[in-house]
Amino acid sequence: MGERVITEEELLEDTGFARRGDLRRWLDQENIPYRVGRGGRICGVTVDAYGAAANDPRGIEFADGP
Repeated sequence: MGERVITEEELLEDTGFARRGDLRRWLDQENIPYRVGRGGRICGVTVDAYGAAANDPRGIEFADGP
């Protein structure tokens, strides 16, 4: 059983970004690994990698919590 991954739609909703490009820049800035699928779709972000950003000492806050 693999790790649960977060969909692009979930990421956009949770972070509050409206555009994929903004989300990609943020993922890169936070060193959260992801893959790019067909049509540039963001995929492969694991719950663990995403959740680790919420515990970052810089105080990142998500729209709906970690």
